[in-house]
Amino acid sequence: MYKINKHMVCINPDTEVLWKDKKFCAAIHLAQHEGVWSFGYHLEVSGCGVGCGGSVAAPAFGKYRHGYPDKATARAVAIKIALGFFIRKHNEDGHHCVGVIDRIKQELLGRQLELFV
Repeated sequence: MYKINKHMVCINPDTEVLWKDKKFCAAIHLAQHEGVWSFGYHLEVSGCGVGCGGSVAAPAFGKYRHGYPDKATARAVAIKIALGFFIRKHNEDGHHCVGVIDRIKQELLGRQLELFV
């Protein structure tokens, strides 16, 4: 069972690490509350100086957070956000993110193909 704090944020989500090495971290977090699924993420490029950083969000619920009808949909949206983050870092900031981008694309494509099997 997922635990939701007073701010409507899940404090014990399911966590899936898509990629982690010395420079990059891509992890997604999924949780359900009252029949609705939400996601969070931890996306990071480390060792690249001030302003490069990353983005972190926890699965949240309530009137300001969009929910999803099932875990697969919430997961797909979280993976798309992770992919967009690393594509921007690669294209705009000049980081060599090809490995992590390819891995996230494989994860997204693989799960989409499973829906048709």
